[in-house]
Amino acid sequence: CIEVQPRYLQSLKARGFRAYGEDFLLSRVAPLFDRVVMNPPFDGGRDIDHVTHALKALKIGGRLVSVMAAGVEFREDAKPRAFRAMVERHGGRF
Repeated sequence: CIEVQPRYLQSLKARGFRAYGEDFLLSRVAPLFDRVVMNPPFDGGRDIDHVTHALKALKIGGRLVSVMAAGVEFREDAKPRAFRAMVERHGGRF
């Protein structure tokens, strides 16, 4: 687990998770995981940034599940449009 908020980081560790306190967007990722489950911050389109970064951590054929802001589906500014196009190009699979 990667969690920047100290209180949530401690909670994860107390529950037995191997958790690291750092900014996920600054973390180096490699395609090591079959599954990624996440609840990124939504403000300012950061959910898109986090999901895009997390895709780099998936092995081929892996699955990413994330909570995202509803605006990802209908906002017409550049970032959500580009994100939807990327997902569509991959048929929802990466």
